[in-house]
Amino acid sequence: MPATTAPHPSAPHPSAALRRLRHALLHWRTGRHPAPARPSRQDQLQALLQVLDEAVAAQPLADQVVAACGEPGPVPGSVAQDGRRQLATFNRLAARLHGLVVDNDLLELHDRASRLLAYHLWMINESLKFAFTCQRDNARIEAARLRINGIGAPGNALRRVRDEVRQLALGHRTAEQARW
Repeated sequence: MPATTAPHPSAPHPSAALRRLRHALLHWRTGRHPAPARPSRQDQLQALLQVLDEAVAAQPLADQVVAACGEPGPVPGSVAQDGRRQLATFNRLAARLHGLVVDNDLLELHDRASRLLAYHLWMINESLKFAFTCQRDNARIEAARLRINGIGAPGNALRRVRDEVRQLALGHRTAEQARW
């Protein structure tokens, strides 16, 4: 007959583990922790507007960083520092936007805003890569870098989305909604 080994003194008793498992399963099934209430439409609009207001406020510096990356000659190191801060700002805003809960009728605005913030992140990142690449002697890379002149039309589009959300938050219907 094989010898039985005693459990380690600090090991939990098997019945304690079973009790914890039973407790977890019972409380999971009964829904003791209900899902948080969905924010009101006005709260959703205000949260979306707050993110967009901050993004539009951050745009001038982002535009300056991107434009500075396309200037002839060496790009100052301060542009890299400003660019890093702008990347952090737009990344934080994109994460906040991603975390917002919106009704189905606001999804299109939310998605447009998300794509525009992603564009800002991409443009700042790519501009910095062009400006601070090790291949400055590559004529093709330098020619592409010199064509960079700012955020461009997506910056205007972000402001239009913000203005549309502001109008909705104030209770005005957009032209598209009036057609329905």
